Amino acid sequence: MLRDLSERRRTEEALRQSEKLNAVGQLAAGLAHEIRNPLTALKGFVQLLQQRADEKARGYLAVMQDELNRMELILSELLVLAKPQPVEIRRIRLQEALKDVIALTDSQLFMAGVQVQMEVDESAPPVSGDVNQLKQVFVNVIKNAIEAMPGGGRLTIRMWQEAGWVRIAFRDTGVGIPKDLQLRVGEPFFTTKSSGTGLGVMMSRRILEAHGGAFEMESEPGIGTTVQISVPIPAAAVTTPVDMFRDTECLLSGGTP
Repeated sequence: MLRDLSERRRTEEALRQSEKLNAVGQLAAGLAHEIRNPLTALKGFVQLLQQRADEKARGYLAVMQDELNRMELILSELLVLAKPQPVEIRRIRLQEALKDVIALTDSQLFMAGVQVQMEVDESAPPVSGDVNQLKQVFVNVIKNAIEAMPGGGRLTIRMWQEAGWVRIAFRDTGVGIPKDLQLRVGEPFFTTKSSGTGLGVMMSRRILEAHGGAFEMESEPGIGTTVQISVPIPAAAVTTPVDMFRDTECLLSGGTP
């Protein structure tokens, strides 16, 4: 007798992910109160000292300020996981949201030597969701792609509609992730980067799950990583896909699309 256990294993994996998120949320709720007040005081005193210090001391204080800001960033990400965030559900054209994020990250892409190629289906219908949260997912994916290509490279972004979904694929030409580590991507505080927090992918998955969407990733060491984001199209807006793509290749020295 043969039995297909794929669905059962997917359910078990979803349950494990949910338990991890709950554990991180409980941890964050406890840490927030204990860390936020002393962190605010430390940042204030460092700023005061910077005004009175000599040039050498200001260099040390600047490093301290950067590290305190990093601690605050980690705390903010934990708080996002710890409690529900206010959302504003409305109709969103993901084409426009994606272009806004590309414009926002333009300088980072340029400094990293990353070229961007976009293929956008302008006929894709709007979706329902919180535009700021979905933009945060895009930012997280693009930042990860930049950090995966320390010597520069190409980021290809393709958006299309398919069977009731708007899908966006981000493909980089970075270092990739070894097979034995791919299953751990998205675990709390697990990261393959020296300066990462390990919370970006987890946050992105939580946001997409709240929108009824999905976050999928494939990676090949030495070749690159592809992240696919899927957001459902409201039933009333589903149309027959039209093969209308606008290809824009952008060498960032010449501007963004």
